[in-house]
Amino acid sequence: MPLQLQNYSDSSNTAQRGRSSCLLTTVIVILFLAALTITMAAEFFYISDGVIYNGYFGHKAIGGIYNQQTTTKFREGTTEINSSFCGYTSFLETVILPDSLKIIGDNVFSGKDDIKSIVIPDGVTSIGRKAFEGCENLTSVKLSRQLTAIPDWCFSACENLASIAIPDSVTHIGSGAFSKCSSLKSLVIPDKVTYIGTDAFNECTGLKTIVMPDSVNTISSFTFADCSNLSQITLSNRITVIKRYTFYACTSLRHIDIPDSVSVINADAFKDCANLKTVSVSAKTRIEQKAFPPHTKIIKRPSSQPKH
Repeated sequence: MPLQLQNYSDSSNTAQRGRSSCLLTTVIVILFLAALTITMAAEFFYISDGVIYNGYFGHKAIGGIYNQQTTTKFREGTTEINSSFCGYTSFLETVILPDSLKIIGDNVFSGKDDIKSIVIPDGVTSIGRKAFEGCENLTSVKLSRQLTAIPDWCFSACENLASIAIPDSVTHIGSGAFSKCSSLKSLVIPDKVTYIGTDAFNECTGLKTIVMPDSVNTISSFTFADCSNLSQITLSNRITVIKRYTFYACTSLRHIDIPDSVSVINADAFKDCANLKTVSVSAKTRIEQKAFPPHTKIIKRPSSQPKH
């Protein structure tokens, strides 16, 4: 009997020592992970030539930011902002970028609902795709005077952006650049712009007037589709083709003058323009079937005759 008690006591002590050992191991692992986290946080970024690199993921990031009340300010010396950092960062209402900045990467400010105002310094020569996409509360933007392109989907779904001045240096407006900017009421397209991409102003339901300079030689499918309040359009005299669905469902459009330069108007170019009453077009322009709604009156003029 005493021997049995001794064996039970030994088993109990062994189990207790096992639990203690397991607990100690768990504590050590937790402390190790905490230390590793602190170390990683301390070494998460390192600076080189004005760009902070993300040491853990190995991607370019940004050159440091700090917040002051309602303002997020990027430190002077930053030359590039890349999406690998900004995806993890929240911003305040006003963003101040440094004069040293040259490049804003893809998606950098995408979906940052807090941002209301941003000034892009004149040193910036490149902005990435979707850089400001979905900034729903963005109301004020000043663009760099060195930009040559507004890239694809750059300001798409900036629902409260009522106006924006496109610099004279811009030659290219990319696909979806201002799509779903429903508060955008007017826009001046600079004289150097030659290309306007697919969906560039699609669903800009507040847009009422477009004046296109003669530098523009290409507009694309769906460029002005679903601009339901667009009532006045002046087209460039260098456009040769009006493509399918370019002006789809522009329901406030009542009349349009097609320049003599247009050689063909594709089918469905003005599909569902329910209130388009008249179109003035050169007799030499080829009009594909169903280019206009069936009720629209097409006024064909000699090529040399001035537009109405």
